[in-house]
Amino acid sequence: MNNKEYSGKNIKVLHGLEAVRKRPGMYIGDTGVEGLHHMIWEVFDNSLDEAIAGFGDIIEIELYEDNSISVKDNGRGIPVDIHPSEKIPTATVVLTVLHAGGKFDDATYKTSGGLHGVGASVVNALSEKLVMEICRDSKKFRQEFCMGVPVSDLENIGTCDNSGTKIWFKPDKEIFKETLVFDSEIIKEKLKSISFLNKGLKIIFKDHIQKKENIFVCENGLLDFVDSITEEKLIPSVLYGREEENITLNFAFSYEKVKSGKIISYANNVLTHEGGTHEVGVINGFVRAIQDKIKQRNIKDASKISSEDIKEGLVFIISVLISNPEFKGQTKGKLNNPEVRPVTYKITKSYMDRWLEENPKEFNLIVKKIQTSRKAREAAKRSKENILKKENNSIGVLPTKLADCRTRKRELAELFLVEGSSAGGSAKQARDREFQAILPLKGKILNVYKAKLSDTYKHEEVGSIITALGCGVGNDINTKKLRYGKIIIMTDADIDGGHIMFLLILMFYKLFKPLIENGNIYISVPPLYRISKSGESYYFNSDKDLEEFLRKNYKGKKKRISTEELLIGWNKTRFKGLGEMNPDQLKETSMVDKTRKIVKLTTDSIHNFFGSSDEDISKVLEVLGGKNVDFRRWFLMNFTETILEEN
Repeated sequence: MNNKEYSGKNIKVLHGLEAVRKRPGMYIGDTGVEGLHHMIWEVFDNSLDEAIAGFGDIIEIELYEDNSISVKDNGRGIPVDIHPSEKIPTATVVLTVLHAGGKFDDATYKTSGGLHGVGASVVNALSEKLVMEICRDSKKFRQEFCMGVPVSDLENIGTCDNSGTKIWFKPDKEIFKETLVFDSEIIKEKLKSISFLNKGLKIIFKDHIQKKENIFVCENGLLDFVDSITEEKLIPSVLYGREEENITLNFAFSYEKVKSGKIISYANNVLTHEGGTHEVGVINGFVRAIQDKIKQRNIKDASKISSEDIKEGLVFIISVLISNPEFKGQTKGKLNNPEVRPVTYKITKSYMDRWLEENPKEFNLIVKKIQTSRKAREAAKRSKENILKKENNSIGVLPTKLADCRTRKRELAELFLVEGSSAGGSAKQARDREFQAILPLKGKILNVYKAKLSDTYKHEEVGSIITALGCGVGNDINTKKLRYGKIIIMTDADIDGGHIMFLLILMFYKLFKPLIENGNIYISVPPLYRISKSGESYYFNSDKDLEEFLRKNYKGKKKRISTEELLIGWNKTRFKGLGEMNPDQLKETSMVDKTRKIVKLTTDSIHNFFGSSDEDISKVLEVLGGKNVDFRRWFLMNFTETILEEN
């Protein structure tokens, strides 16, 4: 069939649009910031598929002042003829029937990012209003929808000179209760990466809120992508592409002199942040080629070099195009096609064998980098082993500043990581010695995402925590050896305390992630106020909470009354920082189960705020480590509030 023949018979239907509004997370991941923006990409992918297929070279996104979005392309336009099985216009089918689209017809799209064919209909279902406009065969068509239901027929409203499709939509506030505000920076970052992946494609982003327009078009493709994210390049960037067995593979790579590098992969222009068979095949082929060359050259200590040493500092961008991608989940975070791995391995290994032979200077630089990484890894391993040798359940080798509890029943035991020696002293007096242990921490703990592993394991405070927990660290964690069922982070409710809490959370995420996944890590939330009268006491974490309580329980008739007047008759206590509390206050606010508040830390809460990858976290850390104090203050306050709100 000629690809230009694009009509209703190319649109295959798999019935069912039920439960999209009831369970939107199944289709767009969540109903928070990420899910909201995912709505854009579901529509955008359809336009991108047209461009990749050779029909259209411009995609235009507009963000309007009412936080609605439109995506417009100059492709062929969605077919408007009557669908052979549905007996309604094909364009209406695409917008109202789940699993309906050209993605299921191999002759229409050789490759597609919209694998599931649910994008347009799901966005329609989750929008309070959606308008579809189609230019096709010199005619312009329009149809309007409300929450997925047509409120008008597909109408011919005039003529047009070009072809293409425009989808305008406004997300439904009943679905997206967390936020309806699109972030232009998130949109621009995504469009920038798409332009890198599709050389020559012109993407226009018009932001009517900020009155700005950005045009993304890339002439050097992945080569520019690698150059844009590589700092202090060790070798010039390398670009290669090849098609084999119906799989098109393009990749570019370089090495960073100092930083740890990054690997980013895409399948059919979809970011696969969890990797997949394409990423495994390419990286394994790359590593094996270098391993073979090292052995061939009889490099010193070749047998001690690991694949991790080779990947340290490696910056690699991978892009594959395949006809029938099998993704993990609707948000497509991982490619599962088993046939992709051997093909991408073969292509990469073959090319790298030749490249290493033809570029001896670059190979020697890479080997020196690998040897440095090996030495750093071995030094870190020795440091960790020294700590683990000391770690056991014997009281004699526990940190001297740890005030341990008596019980050996892990499910009952609690370890408080307390900011500062002053607060630690109060906590030791306030605790229940039977099941509560106290470990005071001095100053801001090490930023484990910036430090080398060897320095991390040598750090006094990190070492004390590793020893106290008794379960090992990193890949050697044995949760059965954990000495405490709850590890509670207890810091001041100010910016410095928030920073310390933030660093501790990241330490647990990087070094003790299984403890977060098992629900062992908690955050203490000491109240700011206590009010009491007639033997009853109430605790509040903010002025707003306090005022809401007082107004709700006000029995008088005065309509306008101040907070001070509402407090008449109540005894009010304003709690200070942990270090300024006496033991009784600390016990009452933070350690007694009935009156304290602690929230469980989860991987979801971390991912929702930072993103799901080490790269996302590293980007946040780089900004926080800058000179912008106001931003750091804002970030830490919002980070704390977000963690608490989710619990």
